[in-house]
Amino acid sequence: MLKGGIIQMKLEIYKPKEDKDKDKVVRLELRENHYGDIILQCVDEDGGRIFSGNLLSIDKDTLKITRLHSVNQDLGFDLDKEGRVKIV
Repeated sequence: MLKGGIIQMKLEIYKPKEDKDKDKVVRLELRENHYGDIILQCVDEDGGRIFSGNLLSIDKDTLKITRLHSVNQDLGFDLDKEGRVKIV
């Protein structure tokens, strides 16, 4: 679906942090915020936002990707000291 020239899609990515979480699914969605930037965020099975689930933002003008801070630890991502997703 196109909205403002941006392709919107839903992604579902599965990667367990440890064996005990091997059945845990993390659902990701790209959404446009009120500034027109794209946000990669975690959502529940109904597409609802998860508290502190915003991972990245993509600036609509510069296309700069920014890791967002204070990501929910319960989501299972490796986070740095500011709570941002680590990118290897």
